Amino acid sequence: MSNDDHKNCPYCDEPIKLKAVKCKHCHSMLIVDNVEKSMINQSSNNLQNDNKKLRDGDEAEGDTIDWFLGLSLIVFIGFALVWLVVFSML
Repeated sequence: MSNDDHKNCPYCDEPIKLKAVKCKHCHSMLIVDNVEKSMINQSSNNLQNDNKKLRDGDEAEGDTIDWFLGLSLIVFIGFALVWLVVFSML
């Protein structure tokens, strides 16, 4: 058995294939570890990209949407107040 195509199980430390999804010795699921690691790496990359945009003076992706929703809410409240004042005078 060569070390190039095997690794040790993180749970029982027995040798398993690199692409193994489940340990044949202790029956632990290994794919969860790979999925969690990829999700953590993706989140980390997204945070690094947002931080880089902020350092470079670019807006982060969510800032424009937040600003637009806030402005829309202010305009809606303004129209509602005008409508209340106009119809309360009738």
